[in-house]
Amino acid sequence: MKYINLNDKCKRAIETERCLGCQGLENPYYRGNPNCQYARIPTVQESLNQIWRNLGVQEKIKL
Repeated sequence: MKYINLNDKCKRAIETERCLGCQGLENPYYRGNPNCQYARIPTVQESLNQIWRNLGVQEKIKL
């Protein structure tokens, strides 16, 4: 069975490893979720917040 092409946002998210795939990919007619949190590029502040959570930093540094 041939699958339909994904939309550009989902395709780029998978290629850049921001997304590892979802259950929707099992459906041969799935084109992608436009509201997916992994389909958009995170802002600088969101990236810093994730780094602080990973490091366990309790206090945020003012930029």
